[in-house]
Amino acid sequence: MNTDFLMLEKMARDKSLPSSLILQEQSPARRLEVALAMAALLQGDDPVNGPPQGVFLVEARSSGTVSVEDIQEGAGFLLKTPYGKGKNILVVDGADAMTPEAANSLLKLLEEPPGHAAIFLLTSDAGELLPTVRSRCTLFSLRQEPFEDFFKSLNEKYPQVTREEALFFHHNRSLITEDFPLKTLREMLEAWKELFEKRPGLAELLKAADNFYSMGVSSRSGDDSLTAYRLFRAVTASLCRDLLILHERKEGQLMRPSWLELYKKVDFTPRFLILLEELSELPFKEKMNVNRRFIITEIVIKFWDEEH
Repeated sequence: MNTDFLMLEKMARDKSLPSSLILQEQSPARRLEVALAMAALLQGDDPVNGPPQGVFLVEARSSGTVSVEDIQEGAGFLLKTPYGKGKNILVVDGADAMTPEAANSLLKLLEEPPGHAAIFLLTSDAGELLPTVRSRCTLFSLRQEPFEDFFKSLNEKYPQVTREEALFFHHNRSLITEDFPLKTLREMLEAWKELFEKRPGLAELLKAADNFYSMGVSSRSGDDSLTAYRLFRAVTASLCRDLLILHERKEGQLMRPSWLELYKKVDFTPRFLILLEELSELPFKEKMNVNRRFIITEIVIKFWDEEH
C-alpha cells in the first residue's frame, strides 16, 4: 500500500495499525523517523527524538547484517510486561540485512506474536525479505518525496550539494546516512572522469579498480566501507543508465547532463544492459562473504570491455 506519514499517523493515533508491518522507504533516516513517530503515537505519547518508551530498536551491525542474536534479544523484549497501557514494539531497521538464521527466528515470532506486541520491519526493498515474512506482515510504502522538495531540504542541510548530486541521492536515498558520503561520491566521480578522458587500457583499469576499492576500505569502520561499496555500485549504475538514455537520444533525461561530452567518448554496446542487471543482483550477495575487491575490479573492466 502506497501511503504517507499523515495516513500512518492517523492509524497510529486510532490504534488501527497492524501488529506486524513492513515500512518500505529507501532513505534510512526517513523510514526510521516515521517508524519511531508511529511507535510513540501507538503508545499514546508525542513523537520525540530517539526511541520512545516500550520500543526495542535493532539495527544492522558494522558487518552490514542483522544477526540471529539481535532478533532473539528483541523477541525476549517482546515477552516482557508491556509499557503502561501501550505495547512492546520491536523495530528492525534494515530488515533486508537479516541473516538467514535471523530471518527464520523472526518468522517464528511473526507466526505466534504476543498479544501485547507490535513488530515494525524497515527496509529499502521489501522484495529482499523472505516471502514467508512478507506474507505475515502488512506492507506500507512511503510515497517518494518530490525532487524539488528533496533538493531544498538536502541543500538546507548540506549547502555545498549541487543539483546533479542531489538528483543522484534522490534516486539512491538509502545512501543518505548520518555520515553523508558527499566527499566519497565526488572522489569516485573524479576517478570515473579520468577513465572517460583516457580511454584506459587494462593497466589503467586495474589501477582504477584498486583506487575505488581503497575509497571504501580506507574508512575506519565497516559501516563506512560498506557504504562506499554501495556508493560505487550506485554510481556505476547511474553511468550505465545515462549511457543507455543517451543511446535512446533522450539527452534531457540524463542524470549528469554536464557529462554529455564525456559520455560521447564511449561506444554504446548492449553490455550496459547486462551490467545494470548484474549490479541490481549484487545486494543479494552482500548477505554472503563477497570479495568486494574482485567485484569492483570485474565491474570496472566490464564497463570498458570494448575500450581496451
